[in-house]
Amino acid sequence: MKYNNIIILILMVVMGGNILAQNEIPQNQLSDTARIRSHGATSRATNDRIILRWAPSDFNYWDMGNTYGYNIEKIAFKSDPFNTAIENANEDVTWRKITETPLKPWTLDQYKVASKDTTNKYLGVAMEMLYGEIYGNKDVLKGENMANAMNEQQNKHAYALMAADLDAPTALSLGLRFEDKDVKPGMFYLYRITIAHIDAEYPTDTSEIYVDFSKKYKPQPVTNMWQEAGDGEVLISWTRTNQSAFSAYDIEKSEDGKSWKKLNKRPYVSSFEKNEKAFIYVDSMVVNNKNYSYRLRGYTPFGDQGLYSEIIKSTPIDLTPPAPAYSIKASDNGGAIKIVWEASPNEPDFDGFYVGRSGLPTGGFVKISKKLDKKERAFIDLQANPLEDNYYAIFSVDKSGNESMSYVDLGYIVDSLPPEPPTGMKGSIDTSGLVKISWNRGPEADIIGYRVYWSNDTLAEFSQLTGEVFAGTIYGDSINIKTLSEYAYYKIVAVDHRYNHSQYSKILKLQKPDIVPPAAPLISKYEQGQLTVSFSWINSSSDDVVNHTIERKFENEEWKKMAVFTKNEKEYTDKGLLAGKSYAYRIVALDDAGNKSISKDLEITAVDRGKRENIQGFKVVNKDGNSMLEWKYEQTGNYVFVIYKQNASKTGFDPIGRLKNTEKTYQIQNVNNVYGIKAIYSDGGESKMETTN
Repeated sequence: MKYNNIIILILMVVMGGNILAQNEIPQNQLSDTARIRSHGATSRATNDRIILRWAPSDFNYWDMGNTYGYNIEKIAFKSDPFNTAIENANEDVTWRKITETPLKPWTLDQYKVASKDTTNKYLGVAMEMLYGEIYGNKDVLKGENMANAMNEQQNKHAYALMAADLDAPTALSLGLRFEDKDVKPGMFYLYRITIAHIDAEYPTDTSEIYVDFSKKYKPQPVTNMWQEAGDGEVLISWTRTNQSAFSAYDIEKSEDGKSWKKLNKRPYVSSFEKNEKAFIYVDSMVVNNKNYSYRLRGYTPFGDQGLYSEIIKSTPIDLTPPAPAYSIKASDNGGAIKIVWEASPNEPDFDGFYVGRSGLPTGGFVKISKKLDKKERAFIDLQANPLEDNYYAIFSVDKSGNESMSYVDLGYIVDSLPPEPPTGMKGSIDTSGLVKISWNRGPEADIIGYRVYWSNDTLAEFSQLTGEVFAGTIYGDSINIKTLSEYAYYKIVAVDHRYNHSQYSKILKLQKPDIVPPAAPLISKYEQGQLTVSFSWINSSSDDVVNHTIERKFENEEWKKMAVFTKNEKEYTDKGLLAGKSYAYRIVALDDAGNKSISKDLEITAVDRGKRENIQGFKVVNKDGNSMLEWKYEQTGNYVFVIYKQNASKTGFDPIGRLKNTEKTYQIQNVNNVYGIKAIYSDGGESKMETTN
């Protein structure tokens, strides 16, 4: 190309304005020629003339027009043919040719003469498009460069039409403009433009243009504009509805609203996809947070410009966040969580950090710190939830409010203490084998649930029934009650939020359904001592009895549970009685199905008998390979020795033996247990308990 200042334009020819479609006037009043669209046209009425502009739709029709030229015909109407029926208006509807010879482009010599005027660059563009090398060498289309040649031809077609849109002399030189000065006020005109040649391969269309000469052209502004402020840029948009009036645009900018600068060196044409609804221009020569004003002015297809658009204002803003922090670490800090991070901010408007916390790693972060200085690299969260996961992120912020979030790190307060074993276990088995067990919820706030274990035998391994941690305190199970095993055993483990597991609970022993109460126990004898009473009984003879409970009634109060014994124990002493007060005792036998039987009541009045001498030398010894308890006690009187063993929870002692006062030894099985002894007198007196520990 000879003209290096030509903008490469995508084909965009403005058609519209006053074009008449074929069905706008009845065909019997115009021409019944079969037409296809080969070129579009538009018109403009001025004070003394009507200007016509047209544009071939592709290179082939343009080539035909350049070769054979264009004929222009018109009909003059005294009245508006759209408001008055033509056959009733006495109108002459004969087409009259107004071009003596077909309009053709200038010759190369004419262009060379005109090119001496260097102020009109568009004439040079037109000459190059018409008479450039590839255009003149049509044989190239027969060679292997056909695709490139066809592309070049379409480009030449597009450049030529755009040059015609932007400059009136250029449009005249290309044979694409005609000015009809034979016009009169009050008249109406219909024009038609045809290529002066009939070609069977490329049949041509006829453009017909209706003009009301009373409606003079008025310059129009570009409309429907808007702006979008970005980071270091402003996007100016205007709708494609402007395409009906304008071929190209000038975009102007002002920093003070008074002096304006054109942003485009050449008329601006925006490329767009078929479905896009707007033209777009991006001004990247802006400074963030500074105010700018913009206005547009369009180029019409008649080589002049319309009015300025309205002024729109925009302020570009900083939308780029600072670089995020990195190497986030959250760790226990003695009941709090310390968060540390690294950062290398180099943005001039960097403004500091925030610390965010969430219960989830995926979002929902709440800023828990004030804005921290840009030099800070650590923060201690004193409000971290010890019962939940705490996820932390660092938010780097700049002075425009942009922020970037770091990667997330999990922090939690270390908890290595397991919860206490569950207590208060109870349960039942119905006749269908359905088991219901329950227990007390532990006092620890971080307990997330429990694991339930089951076995047919306390000596066998317990199986876990809960695959996952069970959140409730009531659990249902189902067992086969038609087995030789008489009991089902359960125990529970508590689990906290760090999955620390408690020790096993005490074993819950449940017997299969039994509705027959056991035989009633019998209080066989009793003896009162110093504000005490001791009595013995005959246990229930039923094999399924699991325990005997001593209940006491003081004066007229309700019965109160005093002690629970296994079925082999037969004696009980109640101490700390109130002298002269009435007490009643009874024994309740309980079988493994929950059935009960009650003995007859024992009623006494408490007496004061006094204390007795302490037992001496109580200890564990080994005799002939046997572990024995031995002691010394030389007192006289009617008394017995009662041997005790410390219970498993180490909260008290349970009686395990009763000896005559002549016996001074007692065989034991486990020397590691703690044992105790008392001398119990028949009058209620007793010695202080001595222990082996």
